[in-house]
Amino acid sequence: MAPRNPLREDAHPQEAIRGEQITHASSYKVARIIGPGGILREMPLSGTYSRPDSNGGYLDVEEVNIVTDHAGNPLPEDGRPEAVSHTGLFITDPAKVGYCTSILHPANRSRIFSDGEDGRLVDNRHGTCSYCQWWTLTIYAVSGIVLIASVLGLFKGTGFF
Repeated sequence: MAPRNPLREDAHPQEAIRGEQITHASSYKVARIIGPGGILREMPLSGTYSRPDSNGGYLDVEEVNIVTDHAGNPLPEDGRPEAVSHTGLFITDPAKVGYCTSILHPANRSRIFSDGEDGRLVDNRHGTCSYCQWWTLTIYAVSGIVLIASVLGLFKGTGFF
């Protein structure tokens, strides 16, 4: 039983109050997403609060935030994306989740990517991420330049030019 409240006129014990009856309170819904590399991000999704207005009353405000990643993909309503890619994109469609299988992929980087945004699928769930695609293109470009320089050097050495 609740203790006696000496400030009440009728000296009855305190009564429990439900949460719906409390006014001028604040509540927030926050999503915590652990991204690639263990980086924790907290984003407020929604909230309600009361604030005094100019007439002496209280104004009840409900706010809804639309959280997006750097590519503009929105976070789902429940705050739980299917996956988070290696660049921090929210992947909401399970068909777009891919795993990088390149030998150039570093060990400290997440292998998850979003098909068409920061990687491309080669077969069912496997492909290459944008990081490995960049390194592959760089290796091909440098190899091409070395090959052309070697051929031109050979022609110059044999007196063809």
